[in-house]
This record gives sequence, structure tokens and C-alpha cells, in this order.
Amino acid sequence: MKIREVEGDIIETTGGNSYAYAQKEIINSSEEVVSQVGAESGVKYGKPLIPILVYEESYIVHFRPNRTWKGEFGFDWVRNGTDSTVQVDERYSDIVGKYGMHYATSKKAKFIKSFQEYFKCVKEYNVISSIREKYYIPFLTLLGGQEVTLDLYYRISKITDSVEFDYNKELFTVILNQSHPSEEGTYYNANAITIRALKSFNKNQSIKIVKIEDGIKSIVGELVIVKNGEIKNVKILLINVSYPTIDGQKDISPEEILVLRNSLNQAYILPDIEELSDDLVVESNWYDEIFFTAKTKGDKKVLDDSNIRSIVHYFDDIFMNEKENDIYNMYYRIYSVPNSKNLNGIAGGVGNEKAVVVFGNRDNTTTVSHELLHAMGLYHSFDNDAGYTFEIYKTDNIMDYSHHKNKNRFTTTIWQWRKLNDKL
Repeated sequence: MKIREVEGDIIETTGGNSYAYAQKEIINSSEEVVSQVGAESGVKYGKPLIPILVYEESYIVHFRPNRTWKGEFGFDWVRNGTDSTVQVDERYSDIVGKYGMHYATSKKAKFIKSFQEYFKCVKEYNVISSIREKYYIPFLTLLGGQEVTLDLYYRISKITDSVEFDYNKELFTVILNQSHPSEEGTYYNANAITIRALKSFNKNQSIKIVKIEDGIKSIVGELVIVKNGEIKNVKILLINVSYPTIDGQKDISPEEILVLRNSLNQAYILPDIEELSDDLVVESNWYDEIFFTAKTKGDKKVLDDSNIRSIVHYFDDIFMNEKENDIYNMYYRIYSVPNSKNLNGIAGGVGNEKAVVVFGNRDNTTTVSHELLHAMGLYHSFDNDAGYTFEIYKTDNIMDYSHHKNKNRFTTTIWQWRKLNDKL
């Protein structure tokens, strides 16, 4: 028994629902008046609703993307390196920090991991607390009508009576493709659950995994589906640039366009992609004038890094100075130009930009997306201005350089989704 005596008032405010549950009786009594007021729907009476309690550590389930995931939907979670089958899964506490005075791509760069920066980062995620650890709830972006299949990772030290899903059945269908484990242990069930969004919704939703033991419900796993009712539409124009004396022209491929669509869809951005029917023909000596604007003492032309970004504006000025192209003023414009010297692509800046350039010698299918996301406001994942700084080459984020280490890059994070789509 617990007794509390208070001489003054007790006021309790909650932003959501408030539950009181007892397996026997609840007695409210007062020497004056007992009031129950429901402002909108009055006071309801009916069968008791057993509340879902906090999760406990004897039975834990994590939602994770499967091994074949290539960014077809957005999925973001606090990585710990032990509970997924994706190719790149470095523990966040080891790779979040800051770089010193030298940029991450410099040979002199020094990365310093920081628990302070790590704790700032993980505050982006909702938490279910437990005794031993914190359960960081992952985020999923799912368009109306879209279906995904995920893995379930179990840690079980005590078998429970039953396990069920708790979710809004008007918004989702949830199918368990494999039975929950029936014995204690650690299990990784691949393709264990299929979730389909039936329609759009304007508030974040959650799918909870709930265990029931002795009539008491406890959350043992959870997934947040980010509200998808505010879709952002963008127009994108693909422009091939030809230069008579330089080879290496390469059209933007269907695979690159698929990656581009996926990376934007992760932030609930739907692109309308058009391709200009005729090449933009550049007759001037741009290759020497723009690319190689410095010379060594031996009169050899070298790349002047300070002038690289002017390449984007150089082409964009030529194109947009034509009156007939005013109709493309609000488009994002991607210029595909002949080979460069060891550059895959370049954006004119980070944010508030409408044009990027990709080069014919680009060596991966993610460059187009990477550069466009720069223009739309995303820094490199290893940039100290990125909000949270990750060690270079250590993530599968599309804004990393991990492709240089033969790692797939295709993901984005919850804070990048918000940056790209302010409606979130």
C-alpha cells in the first residue's frame, strides 16, 4: 500500500492520454464534489481498458530493414553495430563527434569522437526506458499505398504468455510472416513482418509490439511511422551538355533516376523528372577557362579548387539566359557534362541552389542524388556544419563518401528528412 498526503492542490497535465488502471477497484471520494468532465465527447462508460505499460527487458524486439533494402523507403535508427544485417552498421557512439581544423577529406584531418555530440544526436529519437539500456524507437517513412517488409530482432530471457501488435487498423495492415520465437534466446527473423500504409495520415503513427503476461500488457518493441499527409513536390530537369572536342558524355541512367527518386521519397518528396530534348552545346573554351585556372611554375595547368563551384553557375547562366528557358526557373537543373579530372559531380552550394553538375566519368549511381541533395540543403555527413558529424566512410548515408570504400550509400536520417521537407 502507498499513501500520499498533500495539503494543497495536485495538478497533473499530460500532452496525450492519461490512464489509471487497477486489477480490483478504483475509488474516488470527496468531502465536497467529485467532477468528471469531457469537453468534447462527454464522459464514457464501458468495459475496462487494460493500459499498455512501459517495456521491460526480459522480452525485447527491434524493427530493422532487411539485407536487400536499397533505400526504397526511409528507415532510420540508432545504429549499434549488432542488431541488423545491412552492409554498413557502425555503432553511433563510435562514429559521432567533430573534425578539427582540417576538413574530413584532408590527409591531415583528425576525427574526435564525442559522447556529448552522440547524446545530442540520439535525442532526435523517441525513447522507451528500461533498467539496463535505452530503447531508441526507429523511424519509417511510408507513402500511402506503399508496402515494406522488415526484419525483427529478438532478445528473450523469459517467454511470455502471448505477443500482439498494437496499431491503427484503419491506416495500416500488419502481417507477421514468421511466428514469434517460443524459446528464450536471441533471434533474427528476416522478412518477419510486412506493413502496408492504406492511406495518408497527418500525425505520426506507431506500431507497438506488446507482450501480455498475467493480464498485464507491456511494450516490448515499437516503430514510428512519420506522418505522410504533407507531400512535397519538386520539378527536376535533366540537361545534357556537349562540348565538341571533349569525349565522355554520359546520359543520366535509369538506375541513377531510381536512386534519385528513392532518396527524395524517403523525405516524402515526389519528383517530377523531365529531360531536355536537345543538348546544351557550349562552344567556348570552358574546360580550360573554368577547370584549370591556375598554373605551376613550369607553366602546367592545374585544378584551382577555389573556382570549382563556378562551373555550375557557368552552365546555368548559359542555359537560363535564354528567354525560352524561363519556364524552368523553379526547376532543379542537373547538368550532365563530359569527363572531368577525378570529379564525379559538384553543387553550386549547400541550400538555396537550383543547379548541379555531374561528370561523365562519375563512377557510381548515387552522385546525381548526392549533388542534388547538396543543392536542397544537405551537407556531407562528415561536415561539422551537418548538424551531427559522423566519421567519414563510416555510414551508408548518401551524403557520405563511403562509396570510395566500396560501401553502398543510399540512406538518409530523420533530421535530413526534416531539412529537405519542412512540412515534416
